[in-house]
Amino acid sequence: GRHDIGINWRETLSRYCRCVYETASAADRTQQVLDAMEVDYPVAGQYDDPYEKCLPSLQDVYNARPEDISEWDDFLQGIQTALQRKRDNRAVLLCLEAIYLTDGLQGLATAVRQKKSPVGYLYWVNQLEEEALWEETAQAALEALDSMPPDRLRTAAATALIRAGQQTEKKDLVLHGKQEQFFSEPNGQHLDCWLEEARKQEAKEEMLHTALAFLNNRLEGSQKDTSWQENRFFLLKIKVLLLLGRLEDAFAEIDGKAVVGWSNSKQTTAVVYTYVLLALVRCSVEARTIHDLFSGYLALSNEKTITDEILQHLAKADAAAQEEWFQFAERMTQARIDHIVSNKYRKAYARAAEVLGGYMEALILNDRKDQAVEFLHLNRNQKYNRFSAFRAEIQRVTGRSPLLAGL
Repeated sequence: GRHDIGINWRETLSRYCRCVYETASAADRTQQVLDAMEVDYPVAGQYDDPYEKCLPSLQDVYNARPEDISEWDDFLQGIQTALQRKRDNRAVLLCLEAIYLTDGLQGLATAVRQKKSPVGYLYWVNQLEEEALWEETAQAALEALDSMPPDRLRTAAATALIRAGQQTEKKDLVLHGKQEQFFSEPNGQHLDCWLEEARKQEAKEEMLHTALAFLNNRLEGSQKDTSWQENRFFLLKIKVLLLLGRLEDAFAEIDGKAVVGWSNSKQTTAVVYTYVLLALVRCSVEARTIHDLFSGYLALSNEKTITDEILQHLAKADAAAQEEWFQFAERMTQARIDHIVSNKYRKAYARAAEVLGGYMEALILNDRKDQAVEFLHLNRNQKYNRFSAFRAEIQRVTGRSPLLAGL
């Protein structure tokens, strides 16, 4: 491929296209230059830069030589005529560039509204940004967001709105842009950025309820989505509930019997299980195994604000539901151990030992050490005393935790 050869492909192709322009007959020039510019190249619909980096623009062709280029205005009109009805992204972009070079921003805006192409909207926004017309950039980005489907291109339009808001010192545009980033591509990183901005602007509660309503709406239509998408939306919903301090609601939502698949399809169960343990120990740093579980399932580097907020809620959790949480933790811990060890899933023995250790730490930090010792004895010395590999994993976990050492 081109990227395997260390040359400036965009400059090279620009010069080549300029040569084609200057040597082709006037009658054939438009089509020959379009062929040289690879008008049918499949620019990805989800690509967040309208031009692939190696492909030249019309302006690149014009700039390829310092000498004036003859019949350029006629050529631009020919480009518009040739590409007017084409819908492929590269063709749309070249057509819009020809309109921009001929009729300026006003003509470009009119053409973009007629074509209603996502890459076209983003091209328009980018041109306004390049000219530092920030008020106009904000308006164009808002118009683009109303017209574009949720994908990476729409995320790029939302990002442009954020930049415009920052340049014009309009905080409401910044917050709106971060909301639209999340609506375009719902994921933990976008939720975290939105939450961080909402917290700065003292709009956190409203933001979280907006996010929850959005996710509920997406989950209601989840029969149209693949299972991994549904699970992704559900996991985000659980996090929003936890951000609102509604642990019991999150607890009620999950599949309480899901003891496997915690790294994929049933990650939501793992999330709530881990948060229950954290709530029981009030986020004590002594609970090393619980924090290891947290790191494994939840503590993502790009979700720092989410993590901090949820831990603050858990540290102040109401103890009224504590007994119910202990029952849930014991039931899930025992079921997960039984499923993994009795079925001899040797590669998962470490995960079984971790939930055993985490639950025991929760008991010890709540003055239930006798119950922790009894639970350890049941699983290590009675039920699975002949499973030496599992017993070794238990020893590894207890040896790393100051609370469990010596048990």
